[in-house]
Amino acid sequence: MKWQDEALDACKFLRDSDKFKGSIFKCFKVSHHFATIALDDCKELGKPFSRYFLKVFNELNKKA
Repeated sequence: MKWQDEALDACKFLRDSDKFKGSIFKCFKVSHHFATIALDDCKELGKPFSRYFLKVFNELNKKA
């Protein structure tokens, strides 16, 4: 599945993804669109951290 491949790529990009791998996969499964936006934000701002990714993802979900 596409979202699984993208979640795996996200885990490779995010430095501390070992602790949060399950959460990252869940984000991509629940809302692929928001997870992609959160990952793009991490890349654009140069913040390759899982906690930042999860923070952005959660903020996007709250607004939806």
